[in-house]
Amino acid sequence: MPSSPESNSERRTLAPLIAGAIVVVAVLAVVIFNWLKPVPPLTVDMLKTPVVAGYAAGEDLYPPTSEFAVEEMAKFGYLPELPVARTSDGVLVAATDSLLSERMGIEKPISEVTSEEFLNAQITPPGENGKPSSPLTIEKALTEYGKATVFVFTLEAENDARDVTELVKKHSQIESVIFRSENSDVLKVAQDENIASLVSKPQGSPEELKQTGADMVEIDADTDPQPYVEAGLKVWAHGVNDPNHLSELATQGFYGAFSGNPFSIQPSSVKTD
Repeated sequence: MPSSPESNSERRTLAPLIAGAIVVVAVLAVVIFNWLKPVPPLTVDMLKTPVVAGYAAGEDLYPPTSEFAVEEMAKFGYLPELPVARTSDGVLVAATDSLLSERMGIEKPISEVTSEEFLNAQITPPGENGKPSSPLTIEKALTEYGKATVFVFTLEAENDARDVTELVKKHSQIESVIFRSENSDVLKVAQDENIASLVSKPQGSPEELKQTGADMVEIDADTDPQPYVEAGLKVWAHGVNDPNHLSELATQGFYGAFSGNPFSIQPSSVKTD
């Protein structure tokens, strides 16, 4: 029995609706896939020059080395530099003795402070308008922010370097950290574990530094970087004045720069993912 004109008309009317529904479902599937797809962690190799890192996670702006400071550094596209110390009960934390006395009201060296004492205190900001923030263990820093940024860990002792390495391995972030030190034993640990290393006060020739396994050096912005660049080292600067100065240094071969206020030398790149 032939179909009626009305039924043919209904099919013609429904066809665009069905096609449109299929398109909507496909778009939703792509959106959901992208939303659920894990974001790859940031690695040293992914960094774009000139790289900017904040001393003590932006010590001129935020409570130094604090949780809030690290969160802000990661959010705005800067690398947090964190000095590593050990409490009396063996917990690795982001701190220095001067931080405890000047910002936390603790008149003891970190080696005499328990992790409970340390974590129960607050770190005050450099200015009068900011709010105090919580201190960080290295474990928590890696857990909370390790995939969103590259940490520059400043280390003085070989045993601290080895224990930080174990934490980094635990979180599968070997390619997402830099060990900064002037201690050759710390740099050797980094070399052995394939962790990027930065010599904070380079001694000897650039060729000798490269032969010891160093990957990077930190020098004054007024120093010629070319001998280090020619030796295969990435060069960081300190003492950068402003964004124009940083751009000029980049043309000279500098890889990156450190500052207590990263915003003052490079516009931020806000991360929203």
